[in-house]
Amino acid sequence: MQTIVIIDTNEPEAKDIDAFLQSYKYKTVRIHEIKKGIELTKSVLPELIVIAIESNDRETMAALLALRKDPITKDIPIIPTIRSNDRNLLENIRKTGVHDYFVKPVNKVKFIEKIKSLLIVAREQKKDNIIFRKHHIVIENPTDTITLISFKSGMKYVLPEIRNIFNPEFLKSLIPKSVSLDIRDLPDLIMDELHIIEKIIALFGNKKISIIAGKHMGFIIASSNLEDTTNLFLSLDDYVAFLKKQATTQTT
Repeated sequence: MQTIVIIDTNEPEAKDIDAFLQSYKYKTVRIHEIKKGIELTKSVLPELIVIAIESNDRETMAALLALRKDPITKDIPIIPTIRSNDRNLLENIRKTGVHDYFVKPVNKVKFIEKIKSLLIVAREQKKDNIIFRKHHIVIENPTDTITLISFKSGMKYVLPEIRNIFNPEFLKSLIPKSVSLDIRDLPDLIMDELHIIEKIIALFGNKKISIIAGKHMGFIIASSNLEDTTNLFLSLDDYVAFLKKQATTQTT
């Protein structure tokens, strides 16, 4: 099921769009604060964003620009909804690289047609980013310098696939990249599974990789020394912020 994030400070209008999209069986996430909406988008990584922008709304315009510049979110399609055909507002939106928009109240027939077409593009883009997919592991390159390895099931299901994937050639290809293990989707994490994660990390030798731990952060810190041997993050947003800081340090 494809996910659409709705960012709109006008709660009744956001609810209306939310209900409309859900009627087409899309999974929706609705939020009414701009800053939280951006943070949530980086964590959820939806297939599409609907964002409401008012005239002279500098905060939302800055958020739109940030989404377009961020390597993690730059390829996610965005549909702004605006109050009127304000020439200056439309020009500022286009400068961010976003060209589709709808005036409120949106024409829902044209709105859903545009969403469907953009989601087809998004699905193809995601296929291009994913370099390997098994039932329980997804490996993708959101950028040329980042590799995300996501575990989608308990480690007992992941382990057989790991043996086929993490061969010397694959590990060599990751040497110049920032690598992160995303374990947020693991339903539970017990000691046996934590030991499997430690063995995976050992495959990378001296390379320090990252872990996006989510709800498993506390257990990892309490039960292992991974906090010292890896870069440990609660959310994808924290990981992205770390990469940005690292890039800034390397250029200075």
